[in-house]
Amino acid sequence: PQILNIYGLGKLPFGRGHIGGENFFVRTLLGGWSLSGIFTYHSGNPLLIVASGCNAPSSGTCMPDINPNFTGSVRKNGSFGKGITAAHLNAISYLDSAAFQLPQTFALPAGATSKAVPITKIGSATRSGALNTWSPSSYGLNMSVRRSFNITPERVKFLFQADCFNVPNKVTFGGINTTWSSASSSTFGQVTSASGNRDFQFSGR
Repeated sequence: PQILNIYGLGKLPFGRGHIGGENFFVRTLLGGWSLSGIFTYHSGNPLLIVASGCNAPSSGTCMPDINPNFTGSVRKNGSFGKGITAAHLNAISYLDSAAFQLPQTFALPAGATSKAVPITKIGSATRSGALNTWSPSSYGLNMSVRRSFNITPERVKFLFQADCFNVPNKVTFGGINTTWSSASSSTFGQVTSASGNRDFQFSGR
């Protein structure tokens, strides 16, 4: 529910009329540079927990039941992605499968035929965000520095720009396995994807 975007643009305080303006090397090397950046933050989304093997007019998926005998937090093993590497994503479960159970099956009414089979497994878990299950939050910072150089006194200029994407080199984990199959499922709650790496881009015109 929280999304934050912060934008900024400014000139570095060096060069003529600023810090070190009387020094030739400061004016030449540090003067005229501008810095800009974009910071974004997303708090994540509620996870959709579904149960496999529902018994309905046609096979499909539904919500599992919340296990009334379960206590504590459904989250386990720390934050999503803790203790794993990009090469071994499907290794740790971060959601406790014991927090859920198979939806109860209701008896068919007397005289019911195969064409009148009701949905017998619905599940008591909420459609999204059951037991406060949310996907990982994410943030990123992109920054640029640029400077214009005079090739001729007035008309011809050269603009140099360096961009850095994902400055903090933050890895965001995702693809959380939210399909519940049993109270002993080993794949439920596993991280299946990771994204984010620091990249640089240089340009001149």
